[in-house]
Amino acid sequence: MPEVRLYTNSRMERNIEIYTAYGFHETGRRANPHRPGWTVVDMIKPVGKIA
Repeated sequence: MPEVRLYTNSRMERNIEIYTAYGFHETGRRANPHRPGWTVVDMIKPVGKIA
């Protein structure tokens, strides 16, 4: 199934709320490789069939 993936900083709580409202859900969290001490939130949204 096609999907859209994105990531945002875990500190961006409002972004996470907005993405969730648009149908994304969290798939995991991981350390940001470029910013020690920061956490990245991975999110995904299934989309319809792509023509």
